[in-house]
Amino acid sequence: NGIRLDDPFFEELINSDIPCVLIDVLIKGKNTCTISIDNAKAAQDAVEYLIKKNHRNIGLINGRYEAAVSLERERGYKDALLKNGIPVRADYITYADFLETEAYDKTKQMLRSFPEMTSIFCASDMMALGAMRAIRDMGKRIPEDISIVGFDNIPLSEYTAPALTTVSQDFYTMGYEAAKQLLKLIKNEPVKNNIILDYKLLERKSVCVLK
Repeated sequence: NGIRLDDPFFEELINSDIPCVLIDVLIKGKNTCTISIDNAKAAQDAVEYLIKKNHRNIGLINGRYEAAVSLERERGYKDALLKNGIPVRADYITYADFLETEAYDKTKQMLRSFPEMTSIFCASDMMALGAMRAIRDMGKRIPEDISIVGFDNIPLSEYTAPALTTVSQDFYTMGYEAAKQLLKLIKNEPVKNNIILDYKLLERKSVCVLK
């Protein structure tokens, strides 16, 4: 999950003559095409949704440090706060490597350190599942005590208790477009450098309105 932009292999790949289609990494290479949603805008929409529900103390559980998708989603988180006059706090941001178990531990640490926090934006649904498990194990309720927003709309997110509010991206279309553009690259046909697909914020039951 989330290739690091400082990975030497990544630099070698985008500068090679090998036809390559990247998902969730917007970058130009010699023989590449990228497929993505606007991750920064999607994250901004998710955090602004929390702000509209009167949340101000909003944590971020991000994925992998220096991963392209993590950088974009963190930028959207920060943009939403700044746009609404809320200071960005570095200590409200943590990284869980896109892992459910790591997010579980980081959520407990975060809520113990910052009891004023009322909501958490998780940069993937897998991390949101870990956060939700941690919140329940701490004797807190979702969303009455802590609201959660995820990202990806994995199939399980609809069946959590409560159902997870999340950003939906169409993985089927991403895969289809990736295969189609890769075939064009192999045939030396022209392709767009960056293809941006639609996303949708799915409002379910894991966020409450703060009184």
